[in-house]
Amino acid sequence: MESRIASQTGQSQGPILPVRIVHLIDGLGRGGAEQLLTAYAPELKRIGYDVQVVVFQEKEGNIQAERLRSAGIAVTFLRIDQLKRVDQLWRAVKGLRRMRPDLLHAHLQFSIITAGLARLLLGVPTMATLHTLEEPSGLDRSSRRLRLMNWVLAKLVDRVICLSRASFEAARRTGLPAVKLEVLANGIDLSPFDAPPLEGRAAVRAKHGIAQDAPLIITVAVLRPEKGIDRLVAAMPMICNACPGAHLLVVGNGPQFGSLQSQITALGLEEAVTLVGFREDVPDLMRSADIFVLPTLNDALPTVVMEAMAAGLPVVASDVGGLSDMMVSGVEGALVPPDDVPALGAAVLSLLLNPAMRKKSGSAARSRAEREFTLQGQVARLSEIYKQLVSANRAGQ
Repeated sequence: MESRIASQTGQSQGPILPVRIVHLIDGLGRGGAEQLLTAYAPELKRIGYDVQVVVFQEKEGNIQAERLRSAGIAVTFLRIDQLKRVDQLWRAVKGLRRMRPDLLHAHLQFSIITAGLARLLLGVPTMATLHTLEEPSGLDRSSRRLRLMNWVLAKLVDRVICLSRASFEAARRTGLPAVKLEVLANGIDLSPFDAPPLEGRAAVRAKHGIAQDAPLIITVAVLRPEKGIDRLVAAMPMICNACPGAHLLVVGNGPQFGSLQSQITALGLEEAVTLVGFREDVPDLMRSADIFVLPTLNDALPTVVMEAMAAGLPVVASDVGGLSDMMVSGVEGALVPPDDVPALGAAVLSLLLNPAMRKKSGSAARSRAEREFTLQGQVARLSEIYKQLVSANRAGQ
């Protein structure tokens, strides 16, 4: 593989010179890219970078903006409703020029395309992170926008972060040159999973009406069809038949919430499945469970799996995207084919019915999280990329 694979051991020394990094992101809702940026921007600030964030659209009230501002990071709104709004694109680029960035780091489609245009006019190094594995597949508007983004990545962006080897391969298929690709996994803050729980396991279960001795499965996701949560609900009759008392806790909100509730009712699972909506106490909820499941149909590198591993939970997940980079089936849990309800149910049961295996897999999951998925390690490696790009640009001026 010709791509750069970021070192797993390097420790950042901080920027050589004062460096202003401006992150561009489409919106600041509850998605994985938004949560990742909200986590590592304060860490970049802590090690000496001047970090600012620019957001182009309103998503879920841009709830992450306040978290960034509370960490001392400026958030600027430069509206772009549609990419064909040349007037808005031009105003956004002028707004970026006034911020005098040393480097632009873009996340998601609108931001990547805008960053490429800004690269032409501002002459500063530009990089992007690919948070999804989407590839153009037709002539619809979404595919046309993906093709435009891929052209910008290939021609106008200096460095592209792929979250996994699967993401790297997808980027190569869309025509991106390997020389500008970096494979760098996400990182998470492990401390919420180390801190004493706000509520103990018994209290969390009691709050949600779950028996103290129930084998408890948890999943956490934005409830969209591609997350496959309906497949997990479909597997619950099989699971409950073989493991009486088993319970599924579904954490998250989204467009599929109502249809999942209807599915639960239709299957007679009201006593076995609980939908709790969006929650802020995910670490406590995870530590009250026995196993984590993510039946996703398409994911680049789901941060929530890292969180489950940090909580010491064995994981059952679909073998898609970068999941095979994150865990080994039979070690930290099990990988199953996507959209295979019987295989999903069997993998869950193999852990629920074997406490010794469950404990061993949970311990292995926690060890891997400590070894490979820390926020500090990810930020240190990202800092090295920033320094390379900024130093090269300054040397050429």
